[in-house]
Amino acid sequence: MATSATSLLLKTAVQSFWNSYYSIPDPFDGLVYTRSSTQKTDTYTRLGAAPMPVEFSGDRQAKMSNEYTFTATNIPYDSTVAIDKELVKYQQWDEVASLTANQGAKAMAHKTSLLTTALVNGTSTVGDDGQFFFDTDHADPGAVYTTSQDNDLTSAAATGTVPTDLEAAIQIKLMFDAFYGFKDDRGDPQVPATDNLSPGDFILMIPPEFLSIIRQLQVADTKTGPLANDLMGTFTYRVNPFLTGGNQMFMFYAGSNHKPLIVQQTGSLENRVYEDPHSGNFNHSATWWGVATYGQWRTAVSQIFT
Repeated sequence: MATSATSLLLKTAVQSFWNSYYSIPDPFDGLVYTRSSTQKTDTYTRLGAAPMPVEFSGDRQAKMSNEYTFTATNIPYDSTVAIDKELVKYQQWDEVASLTANQGAKAMAHKTSLLTTALVNGTSTVGDDGQFFFDTDHADPGAVYTTSQDNDLTSAAATGTVPTDLEAAIQIKLMFDAFYGFKDDRGDPQVPATDNLSPGDFILMIPPEFLSIIRQLQVADTKTGPLANDLMGTFTYRVNPFLTGGNQMFMFYAGSNHKPLIVQQTGSLENRVYEDPHSGNFNHSATWWGVATYGQWRTAVSQIFT
C-alpha cells in the first residue's frame, strides 16, 4: 500500500516530467509524420503521385501508381533517474520536481536529437527511391518521370563555414527555386510556384551559429551593399541546437500533406515511479520504443557551406 509520501512522490515526479516535456519547443513541429507500430520491424509501401485528369473519351483509363518500399526497425530507449530515499522521507519535493522536470526536457530533446541525426545523415543514407535522402540526382525508378532532381546544395562561404548575409540569401533563394522546380514521379509540379504561399510553408532550420545572419534576413530592410532585402517575410526559421556541424541548414516545404521525416513508435513515451527493493531508493523511468526515418525527399532541401 502506498504511503502518503510515496503518493506525493508519484504525483510530483510524473507531473513535473510531463509539464517540462510539453513546454519545450519542438523544432520539428509539423514536419514529422508519426506511424504506430506493433512489431519490431515494419515494411511500408509508399505510393507515388496520382495522374492528371485526361479527356474522358471511351473507357476510363486507370493508372497504377509507382510503389516505393522502406523498412523501419524500432529501437528501445530509456532514461532512469534514482531518487534517494532520504529525499522522499524528508519530502524534498522541490528537488524531486527539478530532477524529473529536467528528465522530461531531455526526453523531448532526445526526439529532436534523433530527427536531427537522421537529417544530417541524409547526405549518405539511402531513401525509398534508392538514392541518398539528400542527393544531386534523384530519379524515380519505374515512374513516368525519371529526370534527375537535386535537393543537396553546396556552396563556398568566403569567411569559412558560416555564410555572410549575401551568401546565405543567395542559397536560400536557390532552395526556394529547388522546391519550385521539383516534379512528382509523373512530371507534375510538386510545389505551387506562386508568390501567394504563406511564409509558414517554408521553414528554414539552422544551427545556432547562423542565427544572427538569418534573423537579419528576416527583419532588415537591406542586406550588405546596401541591397534591398527581398527575402524579408518569405520564410520562417527555427534554431536547432543539435545541428552541431555549424555549416549546414535545411529548408522544408510544410504546405504539403507529405512530410520530410517519419517517426515510427510502439505505443508512446511511458514513465513510472517504482521502489528499488534492495536500496530503498526510488526510480523514475521514461521509456520509448521507436525510430526516426525518412519521408518525402521533395519536401526537404539541404544546404552545406564549405
